[in-house]
Amino acid sequence: VEALCARAAVVLEQMTADANPQVRANAIEGLAELPQRLEVVVHRALTDPNIGVRSTAALMVGRMELKSCIGSVKPLTRDASPFVVASALYALTKCGENVDLTPLATMLMTDPSTRVRAHAAYLLGELREVSAAGLLRDASRASMPKAQALEYRLMQLQIAEALVKLGEDSQLETIRAALYP
Repeated sequence: VEALCARAAVVLEQMTADANPQVRANAIEGLAELPQRLEVVVHRALTDPNIGVRSTAALMVGRMELKSCIGSVKPLTRDASPFVVASALYALTKCGENVDLTPLATMLMTDPSTRVRAHAAYLLGELREVSAAGLLRDASRASMPKAQALEYRLMQLQIAEALVKLGEDSQLETIRAALYP
């Protein structure tokens, strides 16, 4: 079993350099069980040309609290992609940095993309930032008339999940309703 785990780690590490960005991002997530190997590849991933890879790498820095990566994450707070900026803010906060989360709140409330709003909600839930509950409730009531119905429902589901993470079990009904249409 140990040999198999070691081989899997090598394969995942190799996949972080794959030509396909989705494979790279998934490999980075797969290395979560091996933080020492993740730390080796995440610095490169934080400068990847692909938004998804950079965002995933920053997310994993935060999730694993890889404080040695803070220097590589800080520039991402000025990235062109709101996904990357949001993940960078999350990572820095999780690593103990004093971070202004106002841009994350702004994304949640005003970004024209339901996906960006959902990502911001997810990260606030992951931060267990109880003070964000009111903001999340406001975001759940915000209308987005130009959004596609399915994407809007997925965003609402992500907001409900974040609220549950913050202790609002009343949102479980929203999640159940979404799962059993």
